[in-house]
Amino acid sequence: MRIRCLAGVLGRIALLTAVSTVAASAVAGQVAGRPGPAAAQAVSGGAAASVPAGSLAVVPFTNISRAERDDWLGHGIAETVAADFEARETFTVVALERVEAAMAGRGAADRNDTAAAAVGRELGSRWVVAGGYQRVGDRLRITARLVDTLSGDLAATARVDGAYADIFDMQDRIAGELTRGAGARAATPGRAAGAGRPGPFGAGGQGFDFERAIR
Repeated sequence: MRIRCLAGVLGRIALLTAVSTVAASAVAGQVAGRPGPAAAQAVSGGAAASVPAGSLAVVPFTNISRAERDDWLGHGIAETVAADFEARETFTVVALERVEAAMAGRGAADRNDTAAAAVGRELGSRWVVAGGYQRVGDRLRITARLVDTLSGDLAATARVDGAYADIFDMQDRIAGELTRGAGARAATPGRAAGAGRPGPFGAGGQGFDFERAIR
């Protein structure tokens, strides 16, 4: 009887030992298959390296005033800004038709910088320009933002005020002001992104030479 009980106890001990061994092996496999900080950084760096540094998309500008008679301005401003960046040769601009197709189905409330950056990544663009405009009587204000699609960081902003009759001159100034603003921020000490973070002016060749772009 005692021998039988001892055999039962030994059997349970062997079973518990086997279960513990299997559980430890499973945990070790999960840990081994999980990328560490260095691996995650390498993946992030690889994503940044796969996006051309000078690639840029311009999304249609938002009609903040919501007056239907001014809706057409959003497309017109975006088209002019895209053409101005394309003329600088240091940028490769995504066709506005592709941008509008990617933005289809998004309401005005969804056209924030985060959504614009997501669209830019979808289009394989490193930078995205988003903005809006307000009209009060004969006065018009246009605001624009240059966003790094990889980090979501704001690289530069621009604001242009003027008479509605001067709309063409106003929108012609946006690309230049954004580029100069980004160049000034890039040249300011402390603006570089942290290690492993592909910010607008990050090290490791991930940033873009805005100073060269404004020459």
